[in-house]
Formats: sequence, C-alpha cells, structure tokens
Amino acid sequence: MSRRLHPPLEGDFGCIGHISRPHSSSPRSRSSSRPAGPGTRSVTKRPPRSRASAAGAVRGIAVVTGDPLKGIENLSGDYSSAAKLFGYRFNCSGRAVQVRKAPSVTSVDVRFVGNASRIAIVNAIGGDPAGVSVAPQPDGSFRVSLAARSDQPDGNSFGTRALGFVIVAL
Repeated sequence: MSRRLHPPLEGDFGCIGHISRPHSSSPRSRSSSRPAGPGTRSVTKRPPRSRASAAGAVRGIAVVTGDPLKGIENLSGDYSSAAKLFGYRFNCSGRAVQVRKAPSVTSVDVRFVGNASRIAIVNAIGGDPAGVSVAPQPDGSFRVSLAARSDQPDGNSFGTRALGFVIVAL
C-alpha cells in the first residue's frame, strides 16, 4: 500500500497569522464515531496546530550580499531594506527586512521588522572556510560578525572579513 506524501508548502514557515493548508487525516488516524455503512465514511480530524507555539518555526530568512557594485563592506550605517542588498529575504511579519553596517565594529546588523524572534542561525557564503557568530541586540536586530582567511602573505591568518551570509530567524 503506497502512502501519499504532500509536497512542501511554499511560504508556510509556521508564522503567526499566515494561512496554511489544513491537516489531512492519514488512513491511520481515521476513526469512526458510528458504524460506517456502504458508501459512508466518518473521519475524525485532528485539531489544528497552534501557530504561536510552533517551536523552531522559521520566522525570517535573509541572504545578505550587499550592493553588487560596492560590496558588503560598504553598507550604510543606517538601516536599509533595498532589494539590491539581498539575494533573498522573507519576514514572517510581512514587514521589511533591514540591514546596516554595525556602529563601531566590523559587523552587520540585520533586523526583521515586527518580528519578535530572538534566536537566529547564520552561515557565511563563499568557497573558503569562514567563522560566523550572531547575537541578538537590544533593538531587536541580530549582530552578525564574520571571520575568514585573510589576505596576509603567509595565508594562515584568520581575521575579520566582509562576506555575504545567510541568516535564519527562529
């Protein structure tokens, strides 16, 4: 007996207020509250999941690349949601995803406007190994710091470096 698998839902990231496909009952979860006669079937539906308690739900995604003509190292010190600064962006709240060069450090701040997420995962984009850290900030943004092999002659130095990155807010 083959099982029917549902394709993934585009845009259904477990966000509060987003509409998703209702759960269908699998053959194993069907039960009858009365005897079923020929041509009749009774199905007990599972209650819908609470969107607010979806632990681990993706609440925002941003692929931060910086302006293709200026590079990520030349981001402004003011928040911007300009499309040219992102390879992709999504915010569960439906509001802007913003990025800026962090004040007084060689880091980048990313803010998912109207999103209460305080946990994020970050990964650097590129062919060389890189280290990355992310820390929530008091204003609700995330501070992303990257380091990679530097351009020193010995080739073994590892230091701060401006790289593109992917951030996923949970």
